[in-house]
Amino acid sequence: MKYAHQGLMAIFFLLFSLATLAQNPPPKREFRGIWVATVYGLDFPSRSGLSTEKQKQELRDMVSFYKQKGFNTLVFQVRSAADALFNSPLEPWSAVLTGTAGKAPDPLYDPLAVVIEECHARQMELHAWINPYRAVSNVEKNQLPNDHVSYLHPEWFITYDNKKLFDPGLPEVRGYLSHLIGDIARRYDVDGIHFDDYFYPYPVAGQAFADSASFAAHNPQGLALADWRRDNVDRLIAMVHDTLQAIKPHIKFGISPFGVWRNQRDDPRGSATQGGQPSYDNLYADVRKWLEQGWIDYVAPQLYWSMEHPKVGFKVLADWWAANRFGRHFYTGHAVYKIVEDKTDPSWKNPAEVPSQVRYARDIAQAEGSLFFRAKFVENNTGHLLDSLSMQLYQYPAFIPTMPWKDNQPPAIPNNYKAAANADGVGLQWAKPDDEVAYYAVYKIPVSQTLDWSNPQYLLQITTKESYFDPKGVQQEDHYYLVTAFDRLHNESMPAGKLVRRLRQPDEDTSLK
Repeated sequence: MKYAHQGLMAIFFLLFSLATLAQNPPPKREFRGIWVATVYGLDFPSRSGLSTEKQKQELRDMVSFYKQKGFNTLVFQVRSAADALFNSPLEPWSAVLTGTAGKAPDPLYDPLAVVIEECHARQMELHAWINPYRAVSNVEKNQLPNDHVSYLHPEWFITYDNKKLFDPGLPEVRGYLSHLIGDIARRYDVDGIHFDDYFYPYPVAGQAFADSASFAAHNPQGLALADWRRDNVDRLIAMVHDTLQAIKPHIKFGISPFGVWRNQRDDPRGSATQGGQPSYDNLYADVRKWLEQGWIDYVAPQLYWSMEHPKVGFKVLADWWAANRFGRHFYTGHAVYKIVEDKTDPSWKNPAEVPSQVRYARDIAQAEGSLFFRAKFVENNTGHLLDSLSMQLYQYPAFIPTMPWKDNQPPAIPNNYKAAANADGVGLQWAKPDDEVAYYAVYKIPVSQTLDWSNPQYLLQITTKESYFDPKGVQQEDHYYLVTAFDRLHNESMPAGKLVRRLRQPDEDTSLK
């Protein structure tokens, strides 16, 4: 009965997707991201101490899986607590790899380098997810090597809620973190740097964050404590922006903050919500300012409440962030884990909840995409979300939205384009027009339809090669075959095109004008 039920659910999603697709054509461009959490080995690796080859295979399988399901971006946690899932000259290897902090994989391999290579082989982006201020996750169970930064510079740290945190008020800390991120940018071909919601710590009742010394020593403007803390985080965000711009301007910088910036009761610019931990007031993260200043390229707020939640509704917050993005990208963060873990809001038990959020973000709030927390819950098809995504919302692939403030110049049209049909299918060949090209798109459009390559239903293939063979060929009617070039930041050229006729008619190749 279990399998019969699953089959009926799959048929339901397929029929529903076809009906919905007819009403709402899918977007050609959309950010489709997944958070891969490595802290405590939540999403990777499946257990610590796995062999190098098994860990590498898990990374390959993970990237392949999400590509197949219609995703185009992995946000991969590479630094959760002043440790590294990459070969860092500054911080020790993460304990999740071998079971021992500071111990390198043997044989040596670099998880960040592997996941970048696997993503780029599939025309996906890889954003390196970094927790800037957390250094020791559990002081009582600390088993860090002697060269950990918390031992080398104990004066940089504050113990709070059984954790060791970098003191954001110290200029030396900002310099260290900017240098660390610059090292990643220089040595790795990452597409983005990503921070989540952890800036100053979430307040704990009865505990004070002991930064009075740095407040006294590094406050030349005489700011109030709350303003000074916000200024400290502002300075780090601006420094990271400037560092990335100086090293590799194409690298994107994104933030995934707590879903409420400020409540309207505290600030007329805020949202009509009653959020308990607004990022501006409690975490000293003025994300709205960072967008307005152009320091970050995208915001992916954690909108971890149901659509109609009475105090912090998804709809209310999606509308607010859409109106306060200041021309930058806005991606909605979705709490897939709440389908399992939220025991108070029955909305999460409705399998339509998260898909409805995605549709609302896409169609009403005009968000540029979605980001899902987290990988294991999506892979496990929690609440049949994966069915809804792969059969409906992500049925067709999507290109990553462009960022015109970074680059708005498309590459040249592919050169020397040729198309030839025979009984086996249609073969296409072209030449790379310039060094800006990162990959190509091949479209196949019936002559009876509008020549519209903005419709992803006509997308045949995304490839890095200068050739493609379509084994289905042209059977029932003549088709246009179009080829466009994309650059690193996903700007698309105009198409090179050929009209290919059915074989029973004289072949005719007509250049698209």
